[in-house]
Amino acid sequence: MKAALLALLPLLLPGPRGGVGEWRALLQGHLAHCPAAAAEDVYKFVHQSVYGPAHAVPDREEAARYLEAEVAGLLPGPAAEPTYELLDGGVRLARVNLRPYLAHGGGVGALLDAFVTTAARVKGDPAVMGVRLGSAVDVLKGAGRGGDAEKLETLAAAMGARGFPAVHHSEAYRRTYRPAYRVVLLELLHGS
Repeated sequence: MKAALLALLPLLLPGPRGGVGEWRALLQGHLAHCPAAAAEDVYKFVHQSVYGPAHAVPDREEAARYLEAEVAGLLPGPAAEPTYELLDGGVRLARVNLRPYLAHGGGVGALLDAFVTTAARVKGDPAVMGVRLGSAVDVLKGAGRGGDAEKLETLAAAMGARGFPAVHHSEAYRRTYRPAYRVVLLELLHGS
């Protein structure tokens, strides 16, 4: 138990890489960029920051088919869509938005490799998920979004009882932002 708590300290304490302070700033940035994000979208951000994309990779072939189909059917997205959106600065997990990634010459094969490898490497921790959800509730309250904070608390309790499964984006988020991305460890794309 003591060893497990010591292992969590870098994730719980503010620090230059991966601490609560940095993680909260990433979530605050996401909410500023995507103000239509509802409680389930915040939960999804938290989930991806802890568990990565593992739920979305049943096998490489299916992941490849789904990515190719999504790329073929891409619709225009938000005007200021970033190429990368960090989910966790400590391990450099990020959402790679397909439209700007492809527009800047990113390769589908490289992205698929990074996506599948990330799913195999990133193993989430329910304790970290719980801490980050609590932090997300605080961020929402601090942003004057008390209703969303309450909804996230309720959702977190329900999902925690089920082992923190993944969820889909809200309909409002899908309509507003047309999300099309893959969650990857950035060093797998950049070789750094």
